[in-house]
Amino acid sequence: MKKLFFTSCFLLLLNDAYAQNTSGKILYTETFRMNIDLGGDVDIRSEGDVNADQIRSMLPKEQHMKKVLYYNADATLYAYDRSKEKESNDMDQSNGNMHMVVHMDAPENVVYMSLKEDKLVEQRDFMGRKFLITSDIEKPKWKMTGNQKTILNYPCQEAVMMKEKDTVTAWFTAAIPVSAGPQGYFGLPGMILEAKQNSQLFLKADAVIAGSGDDKMIVKPREGKKVTKDEFKAIVDKKTKEMQEEGGGNGNVIIKINR
Repeated sequence: MKKLFFTSCFLLLLNDAYAQNTSGKILYTETFRMNIDLGGDVDIRSEGDVNADQIRSMLPKEQHMKKVLYYNADATLYAYDRSKEKESNDMDQSNGNMHMVVHMDAPENVVYMSLKEDKLVEQRDFMGRKFLITSDIEKPKWKMTGNQKTILNYPCQEAVMMKEKDTVTAWFTAAIPVSAGPQGYFGLPGMILEAKQNSQLFLKADAVIAGSGDDKMIVKPREGKKVTKDEFKAIVDKKTKEMQEEGGGNGNVIIKINR
């Protein structure tokens, strides 16, 4: 009887630990590296002489945002972390007699993923308008590299995949047995704690809070005009083309400098 009692207690502890690992929240820092090329046709408007090297040195190199992933065994929600103070997207710099103000929009997109129904719902903010995009989840084809490292005391393995023309590298841990991750990345036998898309987008976990009881935050977004992925892409392409034409065509970059 004693042996049966101890065995039962051990199984209860295992079940409790598993439940904690399959729900919680993960805080991420999302870094987008910008490569603004001043080569080619650049329209520089100012009230005096301007040195292109001065402009290049003053342009922003990166944009950072704090994000949070709420997760359980059935679904995840990845969004802007409202518990953190939002970083200003305005950059105000001076260099000699030149003054530059750069405003970078950081849309508060929401990515909801139903692991149970294999559905992805994205609330995307574009040019001040919200769009709601629903699509089926297509299982990605990851390839294990065999590389390993530790992130936040979690043992992680590396995997790589091609997503259209992009190369995505991810580090996941089987210690959190939920096949999910930030920015809609998923499909690995564990949680993705770090990811990189080409050399532009970097996502890294800052903290894992297992069993946080934040399941109520995992709500499917409902705001925005309902469109398909192809329809949304067409809207973005059309607006981008209009902006290029307004700026002189040929994808010219227009920089406004105040003295």
